[in-house]
Amino acid sequence: MRTIKFRAWHKIRNEMYPVWGITKEYVWMDTMNGVGNKGVPDLIQDVELMQFTGLHDKNGNEIWEGDIVKCHWNINKQYNPANDKLIPIEKKIQLSEVYYSLHFAGFSISANREMADEKYKDEIYITKYRAKTFLEIIGNKFENPELLK
Repeated sequence: MRTIKFRAWHKIRNEMYPVWGITKEYVWMDTMNGVGNKGVPDLIQDVELMQFTGLHDKNGNEIWEGDIVKCHWNINKQYNPANDKLIPIEKKIQLSEVYYSLHFAGFSISANREMADEKYKDEIYITKYRAKTFLEIIGNKFENPELLK
């Protein structure tokens, strides 16, 4: 069974918090790192909710929606249909944001962000194998937006 949990980026405080309750209008966050303050909700429009993917990266860290991952692809050949041959390619390390894909109904990353002109083009579904073999969390889109530039 997959663990379902959320975290929230508070847009006003610029802080990330674990979430323990959500309604249509409010979100309850652990703003005191487990010491208290669980009785005061924040307005849902003041936060950006992110869901845990249920997956872990190659270092054992939880992968969340909104995380920025370094993708260590070790593919060294690519098929070229024009001449029906495999052509060598450079090993590539790329950075990508983890997001929920409507196309896959699951969490994905962009396969080639610099070639994609929109977020959902050329996407790769994150499987358990891909996550633990190729992905490494290096930040998230709120605390480290410079990584996606």
